[in-house]
Amino acid sequence: MLLRLACGAYLIYLAWGLREGAFQGQNGMVFGIAMILFGLVGVALAGWNTFLLATGRYRLPHESEYLEDAPSSESEMDDSTQSSPLDPKT
Repeated sequence: MLLRLACGAYLIYLAWGLREGAFQGQNGMVFGIAMILFGLVGVALAGWNTFLLATGRYRLPHESEYLEDAPSSESEMDDSTQSSPLDPKT
């Protein structure tokens, strides 16, 4: 999460650094397009991650919904849930 925020900020910094050469000289069009692209992606990346952080919607990978329903230890599981497909049904 913080890495994505830092990457977004760095892309905005790069776009700001390209403003002097944008649309001037022989490679000005390339610098201008790169400036616009870096700026848009940086604002989107930093903005989206800031929004997720501010609204509390960000989840760490180990906090997925899949893991919330799983038993936390083997003692919580009974013997009927530990059957194997190779065991004969009784």
